[in-house]
Amino acid sequence: MTDILSLAEAERSVVNWVLRKRRCTLEQISQQIEKSPEELRPILNQLVSAGFLLEDIETEKFRIAVRTKPQRPSTEKLWDALSD
Repeated sequence: MTDILSLAEAERSVVNWVLRKRRCTLEQISQQIEKSPEELRPILNQLVSAGFLLEDIETEKFRIAVRTKPQRPSTEKLWDALSD
């Protein structure tokens, strides 16, 4: 998430707003950022290409692309595996 700080102001404000709202449409983002959908579309495409946002084509909504780390096994499961 520290990569967000390296974005230009317009891109950063889009990412921050989508982060707060979870899922939103182009029109919702356009109203909040005060840019027309035509001005906003290239910014969103760039954020999707860079891996910051995901676009659901069916619902036409954007959301944050969260990269999660694989879960570590609990210590109990680890000890059980070692005792076998």
